[in-house]
Amino acid sequence: MKVIYVNKRCEASMLKHAFEAAGFCVFRVRTECQCQNQGNQRDGLIVLNGDKGLLEIRRCKECFRRQNPQLLAGGMGK
Repeated sequence: MKVIYVNKRCEASMLKHAFEAAGFCVFRVRTECQCQNQGNQRDGLIVLNGDKGLLEIRRCKECFRRQNPQLLAGGMGK
């Protein structure tokens, strides 16, 4: 199952509503993150397509920064 990280809870909520509108089943869960220096309990979403796990969305600012360094580098495309 693919994992996507988001920076803010509202971003996760927007994705939840978008997947629900597309006909997928979405559940809010508490999930764990791989970060070492902080508590690893995170807000998350599980997106299901029937009985198959399609996507996991986790809210972790540090993992979001590691996954998207170009967004925080001061400009687009740097």
